[in-house]
Amino acid sequence: MGKVHAAAAASNCRASFPNVKIALVIGVCGVVPFKRNGDEIVLGDVIISEGIIQYDFGRRLPGQFVPKEGPLDSLGRPNQEIRGVLAQAKGIRGCQLLISEMTGYLNILRQIPELRAEYPGSAEDQKSCEQIGCDGKLVSRRRLQAIGPSPAPAIHFGLMASGDSVMKSGEDRDREVEARDIVAFEMEGAGVWDILPCIVIKGACNYADSHKSKVWQRYAAATAAACTKAFLSFWISSLDQGLALNFQNTLSLQSRDSSDQSQIVRAVDERYMQTAFIVPFLKNDLFVGRDDVLARLQGLLFQEGRRKAVLVGLRGISKTQIALQLAYWIKEKKQDYSVFWVPALSRASFEQACVQIIDACDIPTTNSNNADAVKSVRQYLSSKRAGKWLLVVDNADDAQTVMEYLANGQIQEAVKLLEHVVAIREKTLAESHPDRLASQHALAGAYRANGQIKEAVKLLEHVVAIREKTLAESHPDRLVSQHALAEAYGASGQTKKAVEIVEHVVAVETETLAADDPSRQLSKDLLQFIRSQCSNGA
Repeated sequence: MGKVHAAAAASNCRASFPNVKIALVIGVCGVVPFKRNGDEIVLGDVIISEGIIQYDFGRRLPGQFVPKEGPLDSLGRPNQEIRGVLAQAKGIRGCQLLISEMTGYLNILRQIPELRAEYPGSAEDQKSCEQIGCDGKLVSRRRLQAIGPSPAPAIHFGLMASGDSVMKSGEDRDREVEARDIVAFEMEGAGVWDILPCIVIKGACNYADSHKSKVWQRYAAATAAACTKAFLSFWISSLDQGLALNFQNTLSLQSRDSSDQSQIVRAVDERYMQTAFIVPFLKNDLFVGRDDVLARLQGLLFQEGRRKAVLVGLRGISKTQIALQLAYWIKEKKQDYSVFWVPALSRASFEQACVQIIDACDIPTTNSNNADAVKSVRQYLSSKRAGKWLLVVDNADDAQTVMEYLANGQIQEAVKLLEHVVAIREKTLAESHPDRLASQHALAGAYRANGQIKEAVKLLEHVVAIREKTLAESHPDRLVSQHALAEAYGASGQTKKAVEIVEHVVAVETETLAADDPSRQLSKDLLQFIRSQCSNGA
């Protein structure tokens, strides 16, 4: 394609989409067989750019080429957001997760015959030429010799050299590597880099020398695509808070009638909507202790992305006070979240709390009936207008009251919807596709919430079996599905099976997670609970 065409395409994108936060340039490239630190790169590996160098930008003098490397001639470094996500991906934990995710997506691509994305084999990975008498044995290729029939590609981070010509000279390649510590050569990155915030992700299809062939292009393109899909899970763009501030200033300076203001407010993105804090108690500044429980709740809800957490215990052990501390912590630290507090002492208290939420959030209702108020709140919390929120259900001792309003109708609707989604994905996606497994896992959770324990167990057994074949032992998705299956086994009375699974999860998390990680304690608590069920049953 070349730098000029890439720059033209990027400029057109910038004109059409001025708020683009990141551009990903994906494809194939030539690589150096050995980095300056001695690390070996083999064909099929993936290179992620930490910077771009225009190695063909300079002056051509008689007998030599002098590159222009002044501060005004070189491309800048990535912006702070990109440097942050690269640092996360380069870490030990991040890189392990990235490789594991990439391998799973690559296996999916390999199952599509039309892509011809199979590994060509180590015999095709040659950096010497037999026709002119090169002896490949003189160069040790330890990693290549240890590769199996279907290896997982490695991921390398470093500088990429970008130019308008294909590098097909081993001598010129080595000269550039020695001068600038380059790990790969490609042809588009420099054109995009100066126009859009950019990361280049490319699969190694040759060694940038005279032995270039097209045998590896499809496999290298597939590894780059799989790595890109995995890499996107690390990218979380920062929100442009300036727009909200400017909008608020405009409203405060201009005198408009109420109808005009409401039209403007509705036009603003949902993320700038006002949050609500509806908690019937003042903050208890004298409350001390329970820091470990509070930290675990914060970790479950805001680090691991759990949607629900339950505080269980005898009366009088400060469950309500812990929830209250969490609510005020969210108010102070997570100001983009709304907090709603609903007492579940009785049906009447539950409905009355929903009426208060309707008044505070200006939720439209059909009439003043309290039962309709519950339905209206449920619909509101399911809409984008609600934004991010936490709902605290206090004194939920009567499970029937809670299920009647939060689960009964909603879960049945969720089961129908998820069954439809699963049916479609089972027809259109490969058995090990992450999206297909995720929808099956979600359906199993809905089954369990709806009391369909047998169906939940059957579906989770399938998900666990597939993920055990395709994901690393310590992969979070694999551990989460095993955890869910253990809970389903416990709910169905199969406590011995549940104990076996949770013991395995605890062992893996002990080896791979930090000692203070909330997931470790959660698994230990589950194991203790299931063992107590076994003892009571015995």
